Amino acid sequence: MRGLHNRILALFIAFHLFAPTLFAQLEWDKKTLSCTYSLPSVALLDIEPSSDNSLSFSISPATESGESMEVSDDQTLWLNYSSVLESGTRYIDAQLDSESLPDGITLMVEASAYEGAGAGDLGVPAGSVTLSTNAQTIVSGIGNSYTGDGEGNGHELTFSIVVNDVASLSATSNAVVTITYTIRD
Repeated sequence: MRGLHNRILALFIAFHLFAPTLFAQLEWDKKTLSCTYSLPSVALLDIEPSSDNSLSFSISPATESGESMEVSDDQTLWLNYSSVLESGTRYIDAQLDSESLPDGITLMVEASAYEGAGAGDLGVPAGSVTLSTNAQTIVSGIGNSYTGDGEGNGHELTFSIVVNDVASLSATSNAVVTITYTIRD
């Protein structure tokens, strides 16, 4: 039995002496592969609810002599967007397509701070903006981000009609104004 222990001990010592040399001579086989991907630039925006994103304001005449007219309450919609860009930031502009607002009336829009289920570098609202045929930024600083889709996601847009010159008003019915939104670099 003692001879068996001596042989095991000798094998153990030999293994520890020669193992580093044995393993150092082994070359490990390794392979590499290339993985490519592409991510195109994305600039998408939407106004929600998409089923009916029209606004309808009214200016009601006074019901008692000497009183001023009543302007309908503010109305809201939601601005959703998705953005992927190489560098820099994006902006969202709003503008009227034509000067079809009656004289004496101004249409205002204000984007709220972001809220919802999105992520990334979401934009910063510009505050209350008087809409005109000149494009005006309503949200700036949009980086790689998405707002989430639908109402309750993105920036709530609050629209209001302001009578700014009563003397210039003239009676009209169903004046239609189109607002265009553009996301740009």
